[in-house]
Amino acid sequence: MTDELLYNRQRAIGLDIPQAITIAGCGGVGYMVAISLASAGVPNLYLFDPDNLEEHNRARMFCCQSSIGKPKVEVVKDFIAGIRPDCIVVAVQDKLDDILLDIQLRVSNVIIDCTDSVKSQIKIYKACKENGVRFVRAGYNVNHITVTGHVSGFVRGNDGEETYAQDPSWIAPPLVIAGEVLYKIMKSPDHEVSLDLEEIGIPIKEKTSRLTARCNQEGRTTRRR
Repeated sequence: MTDELLYNRQRAIGLDIPQAITIAGCGGVGYMVAISLASAGVPNLYLFDPDNLEEHNRARMFCCQSSIGKPKVEVVKDFIAGIRPDCIVVAVQDKLDDILLDIQLRVSNVIIDCTDSVKSQIKIYKACKENGVRFVRAGYNVNHITVTGHVSGFVRGNDGEETYAQDPSWIAPPLVIAGEVLYKIMKSPDHEVSLDLEEIGIPIKEKTSRLTARCNQEGRTTRRR
């Protein structure tokens, strides 16, 4: 496949597209981020997630019911193969940890943490910082989304261990997050997002009526926006 026609309009935007990106966690957020990166032209993707796809995951992922029970990383890889066959995807059904993390620090321009594990986030963030690799954390809590180059806040139980709650979730936050991640990586490294979905948008300002030159006639007004 040639990208001559595929990306001819995208080139004018001046995107900074990394050669290799690693994604830790391929649930709703990681899934949308991965296919969006592939769609934007990232040539090499490394996917890490130890889990298999379950029925409830399909509410936040573009996949068929026949994919249930398959490794999440393989489901993402198969989807990308259908839309961007030139994208090289390495799917690893495991956590991004220990020697695997050491390897990815050597081959990746960016590592994106889309996991629910605070321990993972902290470990990957510190490793990226020590090795000069860009780190991006992407996640959400119900309708509050976060895209940052740091480790976001977390909750600990009485025993000091991190806790995970199955909060209400739907497909909208992962879709929005994917766009924010791409913008941060490819256009504005300092771009940071921490807000509720309802906060997105441009405030509606009071509009005033004004006669245009063409409609400057008695009894006619045209709203200019």
